[in-house]
Amino acid sequence: EPAGCQSTNEVYPEKLKTLASLLLDRFDADGDGALCLHEARAMFRSVAGFESSDIRNPGALSTAAFRHLCADSVRGLCHLELARLLDAGGGSLGGASRGHPRGLSDCGPWMSASAVTGRLAAGPSEQVGETCCALQLLGEEQAVDGPKSKDFTSTYSTWQGRSVGSGSISHRQSFRTEQRQLGGPPALSALEDTASIGRVVQAVRRNDSAVLSELLSSNALWSGPNPLILEEELHQLLGTECVRFPLLWLAAFIGGLEVWELLTKEALGQGMLQQALEQDIEGWTLLSILCLATAKELPPGGGAVPKDSLALLKSYLRQLDGTQGFGFRTEPLLLRCLFLPQQEGKRDNTEMMRPLQLLLSRDTSIWPSLVSELVSDKGGGFPDDEEPARMSLVSVLLSANFALGVFVEACAAAGAAPKPGSQSFAGLYLGLLKDAVSPECSSAALAVLLRAGLLPGTPLTSGAEHWPLHAAARHDRADVVEVLLLARADPYARNSRGQTAGDVARKSRSLKAMAALARGAQSAPHAVMKGKEQHVLEDAACGQ
Repeated sequence: EPAGCQSTNEVYPEKLKTLASLLLDRFDADGDGALCLHEARAMFRSVAGFESSDIRNPGALSTAAFRHLCADSVRGLCHLELARLLDAGGGSLGGASRGHPRGLSDCGPWMSASAVTGRLAAGPSEQVGETCCALQLLGEEQAVDGPKSKDFTSTYSTWQGRSVGSGSISHRQSFRTEQRQLGGPPALSALEDTASIGRVVQAVRRNDSAVLSELLSSNALWSGPNPLILEEELHQLLGTECVRFPLLWLAAFIGGLEVWELLTKEALGQGMLQQALEQDIEGWTLLSILCLATAKELPPGGGAVPKDSLALLKSYLRQLDGTQGFGFRTEPLLLRCLFLPQQEGKRDNTEMMRPLQLLLSRDTSIWPSLVSELVSDKGGGFPDDEEPARMSLVSVLLSANFALGVFVEACAAAGAAPKPGSQSFAGLYLGLLKDAVSPECSSAALAVLLRAGLLPGTPLTSGAEHWPLHAAARHDRADVVEVLLLARADPYARNSRGQTAGDVARKSRSLKAMAALARGAQSAPHAVMKGKEQHVLEDAACGQ
């Protein structure tokens, strides 16, 4: 995309909002900013090209269906709900979008992009630069930001026209009558299909399992169990470029266990559960969404039932095992709730750690239990082989929030405590030495690791390159040096390069660490130091 241009993902929701505004202007007769049942029926009939209000008419809208589409059935469809309904149809109320063919036969006229009405295309390559479907739908002569629209009737295929086919029945009516008699998918029109998906999405948003069960029983999701829907709150929370997410992600975000299990059962029935569970969007996975707090979640005692992420997570792991999704678990699942994949030139460390930041934003009565479940046998255990550099980022966040102790205890509760001497354990130690961790937080984190098995006088890993005292000296963390010396760290031990902690401190110009080493060397209960080395440390500490 040219520099300075809006991305497709920014244009799409704006187009939806524009179309929703145009529809409101056209059909909101009382001007209250919402479409009541009577006004919505007029809009649906107009879109479908019918005048009849027969309940079997795809353009008709029952009271029950309308109640499921909007939060306030008295006031009616508001602007946001209308935009979401348009999105459920792939960018239109009735168009059979090329991006969302709804599973219909390739040879049928339904595959025409203008089968029922004009549309705002859903595919990324189609979203920008096309005439807004509202212009065809409403008969406007001038596009909002594009060329003039052709007359709507001129885009009809023969079967679509309003011309009389046999007696008083139009070609379109004849076609739909034939489709009803053939059976097949229960949604007999793209408009009806859009309304059904809109009702499903609204039931998920409301956490209404009873309505959702009824809709799924009527095969409302016959065209696919996990359609993409517009969800700007999730988009803002995750910081993604994408603004559309799978329906199952919305269910996981809202947090209703019964709704979640209904949708996963539907996906299983259509043979698409494993694909739904393993779907990845810009590095984010469904697993991370399950662990998020929702905007509607209140603290315990706040009058609302918090999202039960633990129950959702257990259900997820159980169903992942049922689908034998072993290819998804090439690494412990905990990592997917700690990091986003590195993308060269696109993500800095803060963006990579966004999943862990969101996890730690939850109450301490919630997130430790999630960590325990993730490192259980079903989750693949603790990632002991993870690179120290990456695990140090985890340690920085945990240590700076006084949360490292809770994290280690949660892992230990599942029998998967970090192993001293492993790559990950070394990373947890190296993280507490970073400048972003205050001395107070660093001391607390170091105490946690010492209790967990950190040996001050031995290498952090089998390669003997990283030693606790040497690393603290390199980062000029005098406070950590002092604690390690008190814990009987050997100031004269040499790393794989033959360097003592003092050598590392001098090379790094870590004056505070050098002073701490000099003080500790005088009282350390170790073998007597060579006189030359003792003088070097003392001179460096005095600035000579």
